[in-house]
Amino acid sequence: MKAANDNALPRTRAEAREKGSKHYFTGKPCVHGHIDMRTTRDAICVECNRERARNFVKMFPEKKKAQDRAYYWATVETRRAYGREYSALHADEAKERAKLWRLNNPERAAHNDRIKRARKRGADGTHTAKEIAALIKKQNYKCVYCGTSIRKKENRHVDHIMPLKLGGANDITNIQILCPTCNMSKKAMHPVDYAQRIGLLV
Repeated sequence: MKAANDNALPRTRAEAREKGSKHYFTGKPCVHGHIDMRTTRDAICVECNRERARNFVKMFPEKKKAQDRAYYWATVETRRAYGREYSALHADEAKERAKLWRLNNPERAAHNDRIKRARKRGADGTHTAKEIAALIKKQNYKCVYCGTSIRKKENRHVDHIMPLKLGGANDITNIQILCPTCNMSKKAMHPVDYAQRIGLLV
């Protein structure tokens, strides 16, 4: 494979060393027939190095995993520092991307918010988007309290039966799907108190 930017690279290894370039491009095939740039360090073409890496993974998968783990932990602080620096430099862009993502994925965003709130309160359990979808179907696409259709995304809210504020868990057994009106009315009330309030219990 011919390098796309080969014209910008030195043509010999000596020239690459002189210019401090990590690669050079001779335009000639290597011993294995690849026409690709070569690394200045070992004079091996990039495609040959790729093949060597692929063969190593096939022959020594556990050794490769051990090497990757060692590299990860040896460079973790450097990568974290880079991440913090990058985030600081691109904070406004990240906020815009996050805002756009939330607009395009309202249910997923709400799901993530529930997980965060539950974690913050130390609530037990968790639930997935698939479990929510199954619960909506189990409820026959109707609000638990008033029977209003919850087929459309904008017509349903995910509610903790026993509110997190009152010690409720965050697993699917403590979840119900309500219409926005019922959910806003129930808020963080105890389920028995709310049922009495709307006349389901006396």
